[in-house]
Amino acid sequence: MGRCPTGAETGSPGGGGRKKGLQTELKTDLLQEIEALLGRQSIQNLDFEAVEMAARCQALCLAARALEQRLNADTCDYAGPELTCACGEPAQYHGRHGKTFESVLGPLFLERAYYHCAHCQSGFCPRDRHMRLEMFSLTPGVLRMTGITAALVSFVESSSLLRELAGVEVSASQVERAAEAPDLTP
Repeated sequence: MGRCPTGAETGSPGGGGRKKGLQTELKTDLLQEIEALLGRQSIQNLDFEAVEMAARCQALCLAARALEQRLNADTCDYAGPELTCACGEPAQYHGRHGKTFESVLGPLFLERAYYHCAHCQSGFCPRDRHMRLEMFSLTPGVLRMTGITAALVSFVESSSLLRELAGVEVSASQVERAAEAPDLTP
């Protein structure tokens, strides 16, 4: 959430620290996963497509977990015990609520501050609006992919293309809702 502090940066002014640590950790994890996929077998009998797809899946999964951890560690979306609802009445904080969003990296389980308005009987998560997640369980990147495929082929074919080419699970009904939604650009 950009402006919210999440802790002091560590490392030297020369560029070391948390980013390098995460990069090294991801690289090490990815190399271990690839080694486990390949084992000690001869590359002569290698099903290269299977290995590259499995490696891609593992890399995306590792990236998704890292992003998920980072986003869930940032709790600055809590804005106090009360926020004003869209109806103008006060909404009360009701803890952190989790939801799974389909991202270009795969599913992300995100916990967000949740506020409920007794007046209009609706709830909202401030972070969802900020991250453009309030209308769908699809991230902006997946929504863009969905819009592109839906403009070219049927909703069912779009769902299949997204699964096959991007490894993203978007049902035909989700494709339809996203394609028929009003323009979502800010």
